Amino acid sequence: MNYIKLMDNFLDDVKEDYPYINSSYIREVCSKIIPIIYVNKDADEYEIIDRIIQDDLDYVNEIFSKNIVPGYTIGINEGNINIKYFGGKIDSNNLMTENTLFDIASMSKMYTQVILYNLIKDGYFDLDDNIYDLDNRFVNLKDVTVRELMSFSIDLFTPGNMTLMENVDDAKEALFNIGVKSRGKYVYSDFGLMIMKEVAEKVTGKTYKELLKELGLKETVVDELDKYTITGSANQDKLAVNDPKAISVGGYSGHAGIFASSDGIIDFYKKTQDGILLDKEGLSWATEANELVDNRGKLFGNTFVIVKEGLKNSFVDNLSPRGSYATQGSTRTQGVATPTGASTVLTNPASISLEEAIEFENRFNEKLIKQGKNPQTFVKNLKFNRDGIEEIYHMIDARRMIDLDNITHMNAITSLRLRFLNNYFKVMDSNREIDIVKNMNRRTK
Repeated sequence: MNYIKLMDNFLDDVKEDYPYINSSYIREVCSKIIPIIYVNKDADEYEIIDRIIQDDLDYVNEIFSKNIVPGYTIGINEGNINIKYFGGKIDSNNLMTENTLFDIASMSKMYTQVILYNLIKDGYFDLDDNIYDLDNRFVNLKDVTVRELMSFSIDLFTPGNMTLMENVDDAKEALFNIGVKSRGKYVYSDFGLMIMKEVAEKVTGKTYKELLKELGLKETVVDELDKYTITGSANQDKLAVNDPKAISVGGYSGHAGIFASSDGIIDFYKKTQDGILLDKEGLSWATEANELVDNRGKLFGNTFVIVKEGLKNSFVDNLSPRGSYATQGSTRTQGVATPTGASTVLTNPASISLEEAIEFENRFNEKLIKQGKNPQTFVKNLKFNRDGIEEIYHMIDARRMIDLDNITHMNAITSLRLRFLNNYFKVMDSNREIDIVKNMNRRTK
């Protein structure tokens, strides 16, 4: 085989797909594959991929050995190749399983946006319809449009803090009395999609759970969590999320509350890219830049889009192809959807014990105080009344417990290499589906 020609042909095929990297860098990233293929001419696809990802496995071990995160699942799909690594623990006692569902926090917003887009396509409402006309419970939103909420171009406030309201009725009353603070500027907020969840239920007569189920996704749920192995929440013992607003209104809303596995998220991402859940126009709402801020989606204001600065200004590495988008959650979950595949990085720092969380908070704040900065609160206890029973829920702010950029970058490099490898397998007349799962708890160096 002429490996130089193989590489040149690949570069010709993909060079227009990568707006922020040149062909020389693509060649550099993929060059590792050539000697592995050459030395292992008699190896099958599984053996070749296994040799290519060994450095990734070492890197994953190194990253998680230095962080407070109990466990993780990392998934990569590229064409016909599916790879998954999982390791560590679900909580302080139980080992991570292959199909553990994670509390994906604000990654839930994209699912709501897809539901809303399809309701628009089905004629339930339009982008420029007023919220009050669709749902007259929102008495202060008579001139607020669906477009403003979906694109995050409005700043909203509730009369009182919903998370301090102990029962669902009071929290929902606050939501229905939400008002406008300002508009015309990008404002990342949970409120817009909390409102749109209520609107979607009102106009369809269906529950959010039913609308989510209609997407046809595997291992993606908002309740009946006792049927699954779950992680990522300080409240998983109560089968609840790590989000106080979601709990205040009953357990989930349009902004947070979904639990999903890595396979489930990749299934979702691929269906948005493959025309199953979004058509070309809908996908552009996620992948093209918002007119108010260049790193967010045009009308899916919760997504991140690819920018020249890459991970410095987005959650999409600039090694990703044109047309990619990313979503992320405060529980330290994130993923990237590309036209040719998808990847996830799911971690569960909010599943540590309260004692460990408080210890982390103390250590973190010692550093801040030495720098002359104000201390931060990582652990909150909130009281909610559920069917006459007072429950204490714990919220652990996991956002500073681990930086996922390094693993996202690793996934982008691996995805590019696997794209090259897919081309090689096709040249070798192999086009079968390849699934590789690595239980890192069993790995020995």
